[in-house]
Amino acid sequence: MDIKNITLFAHNGDCWVTPPSTMESLWAGLGGGANGLCLDVLLTRDKQIICTPNASLEHSCGVPAQVDSMNLDAIRKLDAGKTWRSSELDSNYQPTGAQGEDTPWDASSQRPVVLSKLEDVLRIFGRRTQLLIRLHDLTYEHQSELATLLTELLNRFGLAKRACIIAPIATCQLMRQQGYHGELAADLTRMNGLSPATLDAASCVDTDYQLAWAEEFVSYF
Repeated sequence: MDIKNITLFAHNGDCWVTPPSTMESLWAGLGGGANGLCLDVLLTRDKQIICTPNASLEHSCGVPAQVDSMNLDAIRKLDAGKTWRSSELDSNYQPTGAQGEDTPWDASSQRPVVLSKLEDVLRIFGRRTQLLIRLHDLTYEHQSELATLLTELLNRFGLAKRACIIAPIATCQLMRQQGYHGELAADLTRMNGLSPATLDAASCVDTDYQLAWAEEFVSYF
């Protein structure tokens, strides 16, 4: 395997130095040398697409609420650095900082950093770098609606052929059946191992790419 041909994407930005899914993190990821950005997205209560890796806001903002239970404006008033931990790592490569006590990302002395609205990300980064937009697994109850709104947004920005949607195999298949002609990637990261059968199943969906996290990809090949 020729590692020179591997494209590196910053998943939700550079999350070791800034809170994930914030504009600061996305800029840091590109500044750190990534070839592009990989974004997890979910729907808010008012059907806006927001960048966040977790359905619960407690993980990022310290608020015991689900993303789909709050409107976008309310979420954007929360401090996305509230529970973030220092990037200094211990011998097991785990953060050593106390949650919410890392500066300058806590909001005690400045405005808080906030989770990014996908529309803003597309406006700023859509033609600046490569974008992978990753949908949740099939347990997410808003999966079909999110896929529809996402494709509408990409078409409105003229980015359907530039950004790539990463989704479970079944979602990719549904989107193709609904006539989506943009780039799709079959998400293999949540499968039980990268077996030949799994790879064959992904190939049958007529996707342009197949995605695996680096450690899974290397261990398989």
